[in-house]
Amino acid sequence: MLDGASLDGASLDGASLDGKNKIVKAIVFSGIYKYSTIAYIIKENEKRVKMGCFDRSLREWEDDFWNNDSEFPNNNSKKSNLRFLAFETAKKWFEVVKIES
Repeated sequence: MLDGASLDGASLDGASLDGKNKIVKAIVFSGIYKYSTIAYIIKENEKRVKMGCFDRSLREWEDDFWNNDSEFPNNNSKKSNLRFLAFETAKKWFEVVKIES
């Protein structure tokens, strides 16, 4: 769990969040919404996003973003809008980051 941890200046490149897949590139966004958001790329350019306890591929998030109606309903509230902003920020990072060969 990274909530409350200070990752200022930390590099997660080469780390592993699941004990198996080496992270090629990563960034942590905190303070956007209730939980830290980690956007990361593992081998073969697979893009993943961890938001709170949910760690899913970018495709899985896009297919079912509002996966937790009890905590984050899609109701245009400040809470739901901030969650969506955190995800959109992660997606934008994927668009601009470059993977070195």
